[in-house]
Amino acid sequence: MNYVKGNPKKRIFVGICITLLAIILSLFVYTGTSYGNQAKNALYLSAEFCGEYKIADGEWQPYVKGKHIPANRGDVTLKGYFNLFIPETGEVVGNAPEGVVIACYFNHIAIEIAEEGEDFRPLDAEINTKDEDMCGEMYIGYVSQGSEEIRIRLKNPHRFGNTFAVDDFLNNLSTYAGTDFERDVLNSGSTGRVMGIALILFAFMLLGMAAFSVRINAKGNGNLWLAGFVIIFAGVYFIFEARGVMFFSEVIKFNTRLLAVSMMLYMASLTALLALQLKGKSRLVGMILTAVAAVSIAAFMVASALHTVRFYDTLPYWAILQTVICLVMIVLLALRLIRGDKKEKTLSAFGILPMASFILDFVGTVLGLWQGEVVSKFVFVFLFFSALILIFKVVPQNMDAAIRARELETEKILLNAELADNRIAIMISQIQPHFIYNTLGTIEQLCITEPEAASKLVRNFSLYLRGNFSELDRAKPIMFSQEMKHVKHYTDIEQVRFPDMTIQYDLRSVEFLLPALSVQPLVENAIKHGLMGLEQGGIVTISAYETEEHYVVEVEDDGVGFDTSAEYDERKHIGIKNIRGRLDAMCKGSLAIESKVGKGTKATIRIPKEATESDSNNG
Repeated sequence: MNYVKGNPKKRIFVGICITLLAIILSLFVYTGTSYGNQAKNALYLSAEFCGEYKIADGEWQPYVKGKHIPANRGDVTLKGYFNLFIPETGEVVGNAPEGVVIACYFNHIAIEIAEEGEDFRPLDAEINTKDEDMCGEMYIGYVSQGSEEIRIRLKNPHRFGNTFAVDDFLNNLSTYAGTDFERDVLNSGSTGRVMGIALILFAFMLLGMAAFSVRINAKGNGNLWLAGFVIIFAGVYFIFEARGVMFFSEVIKFNTRLLAVSMMLYMASLTALLALQLKGKSRLVGMILTAVAAVSIAAFMVASALHTVRFYDTLPYWAILQTVICLVMIVLLALRLIRGDKKEKTLSAFGILPMASFILDFVGTVLGLWQGEVVSKFVFVFLFFSALILIFKVVPQNMDAAIRARELETEKILLNAELADNRIAIMISQIQPHFIYNTLGTIEQLCITEPEAASKLVRNFSLYLRGNFSELDRAKPIMFSQEMKHVKHYTDIEQVRFPDMTIQYDLRSVEFLLPALSVQPLVENAIKHGLMGLEQGGIVTISAYETEEHYVVEVEDDGVGFDTSAEYDERKHIGIKNIRGRLDAMCKGSLAIESKVGKGTKATIRIPKEATESDSNNG
């Protein structure tokens, strides 16, 4: 039976196209509901700071709009006033009058402010920006007092990275106009959020394909899963790194942590994905690096939860560790680039790009050369669209091959089942002559010495053949009561040959199924190999009973027995092997042999009740 009708490759390709179209359509609808940035100009005024600044205890310097003021070299103090102007024309309206609310943007920085003749005070007495709960990206409103001069002290509580925090504050001043202002701030980050949403939707499509590929045993499952997680974490990062997230979600601590964790998990997943592309010892090293990254992230989270350190303050340690991991991965990928074939060289080159971009962004941020993951973003977008081509080409091919392999596996199972039936029929045909030849040999002897006994034996033999010969060719189980008729005719014949032996029956359960000729050979072995070694007599006991889960048949003799610890040669015990094979194939049964030298042997058949009930229903 085919698992997918038609051409699987085309169906998967069409499915990917439809999903991408749905993503694009949903994003189009989403972006269509936002206001354009042009609406900002007609609703409220922008603001700018005019005056001087100093860093720590340094000299006062005139502030020039657009000049970079590093935030990681000490507290930055501003002295001057706020000017208001029309954003569209740049026309200056004048100083901020009393009562006007200035929207001040903070990016992991604290602020204190002082009007003329007053001491510094927090901008908002209800908010402590040094507390981790308020450590992040936010807007705070300052109500102008109309003073000729104000002083502003900006403090970076982290003293690492974040070197553009003062620039962010100065370049994003504006008058606060309620929901209109918040809407425009949200719109300014819409590109990042749209990109993030698109990535998450696409990642879910990849994870769905990964789940389907597991179902059909397609190759590359690990790559699909990891690629999906890489893109999900990248999407979360794009959303929460975009401007206006404080109006999208007002829980500042949550936004900060989610942004940092998404960046950490993105790099850990990417490291694991690239490690899977390596081979041999290089792959092992890559997996160890992935484990180190994962353990370090977990350790930072635990330390933060125990209030040992603020989570945001763990970022420099993580960035240093991840930079080392990236350097090692670059070396591993470079070795593969040198030694690999054309396909491996291409994949290695693409793998080096995100590792190198992370290192560049880390160095650039520390040195204050640029703000944020600028290089990494461009590289990610490039790799993402490159990966789309790979997904369109490789994934359908892998799934097509997996589906075909699954169909071949099903055909193989059916063929094996047919061959098993044929083998069972052959086994039975091999056992039939064995019993027939022994019986005919006994009749031949009795015809000369005891004609009447021979006549009785012929009658028993004819009854055996007439009533049961048709069952010998069946490859299906028969009732135990019917099998016992085989046994009874056989033992009647054997007792003619060996009158001093005794056959005992203890049949407490007879209404169950088992393979034809599964008990008779055991009785034959008990007589031939057990009792024949005795000087005289001997007893064979045939028992049948049931437990809660099984039907049990036992054939026990008090003959010579044998050493079960001796080496077992299947070629000398082909009959036992055949019985075991038929019991397992036809009713999931088993055969166990116990024996002690000088004590005798016991053969035990166990047949699960579920198997016999199923066979009787199907029969």
